[in-house]
Amino acid sequence: MLGGVSGQLQSQANSIDSATLIDVLRSVILTIGPSTRVFGLVEPMIHLAIAGGDELKAVSYLEGQYQTLARKIGHNEGGNVAQETVLLQDLAAKIATVRSTATADVQAVLALTPAGYPGNKSTILNVRAQLTQFRSPLGPLNTAASDVNEIQTLLSQHA
Repeated sequence: MLGGVSGQLQSQANSIDSATLIDVLRSVILTIGPSTRVFGLVEPMIHLAIAGGDELKAVSYLEGQYQTLARKIGHNEGGNVAQETVLLQDLAAKIATVRSTATADVQAVLALTPAGYPGNKSTILNVRAQLTQFRSPLGPLNTAASDVNEIQTLLSQHA
C-alpha cells in the first residue's frame, strides 16, 4: 500500500518537475491530495492495520494459554473444575469474538480507497473504536487475561 502511494506521489512529482505551463502545474498540484489522501486515509489505514495485527497477536497468545489451561483442567479433579470450565468457556468466547472482529476490521480498513474518501471515514472511526474497546478495562482482551489469571489461581489450589 505504501509502495503504491509512494509511486503515485513520485509520478506526480515528476509531472510537477516537467510542467512548463502554470495551468498544468496547478492541475497536478490539485490532484495530489484527493488522489492519495495520505493524512485522511492512508496514515489511519496503516495505524489501524498495525493495531489490528497487535490484537490478533494478543489473541494468538491467549489461544496458547487456553490450550495449556484446558489440558490442566482436563487432568485435574477437584472442587474447582466446574468453575474453571465456566471460565475456560468464557475465555474461548472472548478469543473468538476478538479474532473475528479484528480480522474483519483489518480487512475492512485495507479495502478502503482514496476514491471513497470522505465517505469511508466512518469505517475508519468505527474500526478505531472497536480496536480501542478491545483493550479497555472491561474489554474482551483484559477480561480474557483476567479469566486466565483466575483459572491459574483455581488450578494452584489443586496442588
